[in-house]
Amino acid sequence: MKTRKYLLPLVAIIGMAFMGSCSSSKKTASTSTTPERHFSAAELEEGKTIMEASCKRCHKLYAAESHTPSQWNKILPRMNKRAKLNEEQAAKVRGYIMSIAQK
Repeated sequence: MKTRKYLLPLVAIIGMAFMGSCSSSKKTASTSTTPERHFSAAELEEGKTIMEASCKRCHKLYAAESHTPSQWNKILPRMNKRAKLNEEQAAKVRGYIMSIAQK
C-alpha cells in the first residue's frame, strides 16, 4: 500500500514539471500556499492543537474529514491569515487537516 501513497505525489510532480515546460511565462496563483511535506506524528498532533486553540476563538470547530482536500485548500489560506498563524503553524495545521480530510 505504501506504493499507492507515493504514487499520487509522484504523478503530480511529473505533471507539474511537464506543464511548467509547456506553459507561457504568465504565472497563475496556486490553490495551496504551502508546499506538500511529510509531518511526524508529533507535528500532526501539534497542528491539531494549534487548530483547536486558534479556530475555536471565532467559530465552532469543523472536523477535518467534513471537507475534501480541495475544499480545505480554499478555506485554509483565508483562515490562517485571520488566525494570524505564522508559516510553520499554518503548515502544521494544514498537514493535520490533510492527513485526515475526506478523500
